[in-house]
Amino acid sequence: MKSRGRSILNKHNILKLIGYFLVLDLMFSPIIIFAATDSVVEMSKSTWFEQIKITAPSLICKSFIEDTDIALQMKNNNITYDNCLTLVPVISEKCVKQYKANLPMTITDEIADKWGKVIGECIGTNFAMQYLYQDN
Repeated sequence: MKSRGRSILNKHNILKLIGYFLVLDLMFSPIIIFAATDSVVEMSKSTWFEQIKITAPSLICKSFIEDTDIALQMKNNNITYDNCLTLVPVISEKCVKQYKANLPMTITDEIADKWGKVIGECIGTNFAMQYLYQDN
């Protein structure tokens, strides 16, 4: 169903977008350095959030452009790759603020895995609702 050229937000579209953000989970995990002991390097919460801010826009927008359905929605809503790069950071900041207090000061791989998914779902859902599948 379309409304003035825009698709209405539906469960299928949201779940598809959320799936993209679950794949981005690896991006949000701390950098793992394999030493002789195969130990994981921990990082501060602020460093982890900075990595999200830096890397999320290009990875997210690239995945949208590469998906036929999402790329069509972007085109229908006049959102280019460059526009996307400016929209994602605002949403990322909103989602980071929403969950920042819930995370410990030190981020491990396990914590990054859990919260990367949560924040990724937040970004995907908010982007879809605000820019791709709004009901006008």
